[in-house]
Amino acid sequence: QLYGDSRRAGTKSTLRITFETEQFDLDVTDPAINAYVKTTLNNAKAWLQSALSVTPVQGNLFAEPTCLSVWRDSGRCASAKDAPDETCGRRTIPPKYLGALDIYATSSHNQENTPSSTTPQGQGIASTDLLVFVTMQDDGGACASTGSTLAYAGTCQRDQNDRAVVGHVNWCPHQITEVPTDPLDIRQDLDTAIHEILHILGFSSTAFSFYRDENGDPRTARCPEAAGCEDDDWDGYPPFIE
Repeated sequence: QLYGDSRRAGTKSTLRITFETEQFDLDVTDPAINAYVKTTLNNAKAWLQSALSVTPVQGNLFAEPTCLSVWRDSGRCASAKDAPDETCGRRTIPPKYLGALDIYATSSHNQENTPSSTTPQGQGIASTDLLVFVTMQDDGGACASTGSTLAYAGTCQRDQNDRAVVGHVNWCPHQITEVPTDPLDIRQDLDTAIHEILHILGFSSTAFSFYRDENGDPRTARCPEAAGCEDDDWDGYPPFIE
C-alpha cells in the first residue's frame, strides 16, 4: 500500500474502515435483520474510530493477489493464484479490489528484468485503511446451527509494515433470527462486533509476532536472519508462521 509519509513518523488520522456487504446482502434477505447488523457494525466502527488513528493509505486500497511460489534467490513471484480463487473468510474477493502482481518466468537479480506477465489491476477501494468483508453463513463449524458462537473474524492481508488492511467477519445466522429489543442483547451484539474487528486489527495471539515497536521495527525476528528459519519459511515472516 502507498503512504504519504514514513510509517514511523507519518501524520496520523482516524482509521477508515469500509464494510463490504455484497455477499452479506445475498446471505440476509430479511430487511430488518440486514439493517440491524449493518447498524451494529457501523456503531462498532464509530467506537473504534474514536479510539484509533493510523497513517492513512494514500489513494485506493488494494487487496494483494496471492503469490503461490517465489523465486528464492530474488524474492520475485513465479506464479499467482487465479483471481476467481482469491478469498477472504467466506467471501470470494471480487477482481475489482485486487491490485496488480508482477510474475517472473525466471529468477534474476537484475532489477531491470521485466516481468513475463502482470495480473490485472482493479480499481481498489477509496478512502479506506481497512477493508472488511461481511458475511452471514452457516459454515458447518464455528457457525454451525448447534453452536453458540455469535460471530467470528480474522485478518486476511497485512501491508508491507504488517498492519492489517483486509479482513473478514462472519455472523452466525441461527444466532440472529430476529431484531433484538432488549438493550442488553443489543449491547452484546455491539460488543461482539467491536471484539471481532479488534481481532482483525491484530488483537489476537496469532498476530502478536507481527507487532512492531515505536520505531516501526519488528519486535519478533524475521526470516531469513532469525534463528530457526528453514528453507520453506517465507522471508519477512517469523520462522514459526506459515
